[in-house]
Order: sequence, then C-alpha cells, then structure tokens
Amino acid sequence: MSNSKDFIIEDGVLIRYEGNDEHIITPEGIISIDSYAFANKGNLRSVVIREGVISIGECVFEGCTYLEKIVIPKSVVSIGAYLHGHYICSCENVVIYCEAPKRPIDWDEEWNYPYRPVVWDCQNNNKANDGCIHIILEDIHYKLKKEVAIVGRHISTRETLIIKPTIVYEGKTYRVESIDNYAFLDCQNIKKVFFPYSIISIGKDAFSFCQNLLYVLIPDNNRLLGIGEGAFSRCGKLQYFRISKETLLIGREAFAGCSNLRVYCEEDTQPITWSDDWNPDNCPVIWGYKGE
Repeated sequence: MSNSKDFIIEDGVLIRYEGNDEHIITPEGIISIDSYAFANKGNLRSVVIREGVISIGECVFEGCTYLEKIVIPKSVVSIGAYLHGHYICSCENVVIYCEAPKRPIDWDEEWNYPYRPVVWDCQNNNKANDGCIHIILEDIHYKLKKEVAIVGRHISTRETLIIKPTIVYEGKTYRVESIDNYAFLDCQNIKKVFFPYSIISIGKDAFSFCQNLLYVLIPDNNRLLGIGEGAFSRCGKLQYFRISKETLLIGREAFAGCSNLRVYCEEDTQPITWSDDWNPDNCPVIWGYKGE
C-alpha cells in the first residue's frame, strides 16, 4: 500500500501522487483531489477514495492505462469532466464504484467520458449500469450476466491467456461463451491464447494488433460459430489457426495482415456465409483438413 510521503498535499487538497504502487487508498483528511493528480501512473490498478473528499477535479486519472477500479464515496458532491482522461484509450479496463445511488447534480455531465461501467450504490449492489457484474480473474476481465460470462476489454500483461469454460463467482457458476469486441486489442504481451470448447463467438477486433501473438489453440470439440470483423487482423506473427465446420460466420478482414499465417479449415470449400474478404491477403488455406 502507498506511503503517505508519496502524496503531495496542500491545505487538504491532494495535488499529486508521486508513488508507484498498484493499489492506493487516499490519505485521511483530504477534502479535494486536484485535476491530473494521478495522471500517467502506469502501475496503478485500484484507487479507493476515502470518505470526506468533497470534490474531484478533471482528468484525475488521465493515462492510467492499467487502472481497473475506482471507489468514490458519498461525500463527493462534485467531479470535473473526464475523470479518466480525454482520450478514448484512457483507463480502458476501469470499472467505477460509487456509493451514491445515482449521479449527484454537481458532477459534470461528462465526468465519465468516454463511458466506462459504473456500479451505483456499490455498498448494496455489485451490478454495473450495463447490467453486468464485472470481475477480473487471472488478468482476464469477465462480464457476468444471468448464467453467462463474456470476456471483456482488458489490457492484459500476460504472455499466455488460458480462458476457462466456466468461472465461479460468489458460489454461482457462469459459462464463458464469447470474447467481446476489442477485448484484447493491441495487447503486445500476448503470445499464446487457449480457448475453451464453450466459446461461441469472437468479437470484432478482439485480438487485432496483438503483434506478438503466435498461437491460438481451440479444442476439437469447440462450438465456435462466429469470428468477427478484424478479429485477428495485424497479428503479423500468428502462425496457425484451425477453423471447424461449426464456424458459420467470419467477418471481413478477420485475418488481414497476418503475413505468417496458415489456416486449416475442416470445410472443403469456403461457406457462402463467410465474408469474401475474410482472408484479404490470401494466407495459405488448407481446405478439408481432418486433423493430424
């Protein structure tokens, strides 16, 4: 946990955090947090703001790329615009937990732009305003709804992603069925991905620009029905991908820019439901593949 000496404070105002901890609780006695106070803290994963803080400036978490959780107490009556920064890419992983039951009138209308999930009344509720419970397990972000889990947007730091067919949260089992749009877009650390048999769909640009991705392994008994537009585009090191007869839909440019890729398809010819531009660079395709 952070050292109090890492906080620059003047007259009850937190001017700047200068530490490098992943998890922070703001010091006692703070009544205000200045604009850009935590900006560009690349290690930051979670921030709990203590009760007693009344106001929060604008762009407080600008450029905190790996930030996953912000907790805002009921005492906060005003927040400036762009809490997590001007840029669309700022704080892509974050879920905001607010003790207030709804947005107080003096919070700027753009306080949460670009919009990230918010859990209102978080002391009595764990469901965000998108209807999902958001959790992170083993550096994978899951969105839980009813009995289904969706792998959500997360800038993972792992080299190997192992996505399990089911996860358990608070005693309830959720079936992992899909990879959301942009889920791992531009994650440069990822080299290998292991999908479970339960995955039905891979969303648009889900692994686009993962430039170090080498292998995507899908089990023989998979249920993968669809691969979204640009799902693996610009994965220049990707070498192998197997597509079963279960896959009914593939979007345009799903494998664009995959210069080292060889695709193994169980179908004898391209299904009419696949986009004509699913493989725009004409990566080698082995049709009628029966396995090794």
